[in-house]
Amino acid sequence: MMERKYGLDMHLPENKLPGFYAQIVKGIAERAELFDRHRELLIFDSPAAYPPVFEMLAHYKVEAEPCELLMFSEESVCFRSGRFEDFAFATRAGNVYVDLAYTAVFRLTEARPGAESAPALLQLEEHRIADVCEDGQTWHLIESQLAELAERVARAYGCGVEWFTREPQL
Repeated sequence: MMERKYGLDMHLPENKLPGFYAQIVKGIAERAELFDRHRELLIFDSPAAYPPVFEMLAHYKVEAEPCELLMFSEESVCFRSGRFEDFAFATRAGNVYVDLAYTAVFRLTEARPGAESAPALLQLEEHRIADVCEDGQTWHLIESQLAELAERVARAYGCGVEWFTREPQL
């Protein structure tokens, strides 16, 4: 199932001993429940984890940027373009993520009688990063800057667009 997750992209200082990163991860685990991680990206279920983690990172003089992520399973990806790896990453836990700052997620709806979703998708094909299929629904991932284009194409074919909600914003 697609789920929103909250990441902290750490910028670790160079030339630190190998145990430095492990010490930070241990300190974070004592303050907040870590859902997943990928390299220097820590992933949480809730943004409520941010304050105690930021406080601990400040102690170690480690900067971090929050990000809003969308998680889904590898098995739910029913189409992937050649650009999939540019926008998505998988963790050791087997979860796949995209950053919602760079990716918009939508599905087409039949807004009017005679709506033609197949030609609309065909016109958007070169822009689709991936499709995620779950519970009988297909969600399309595109670059966030192309959201307006998706809206215009959908309208031209009598379709509506339902966006995966991006609320709450960070």
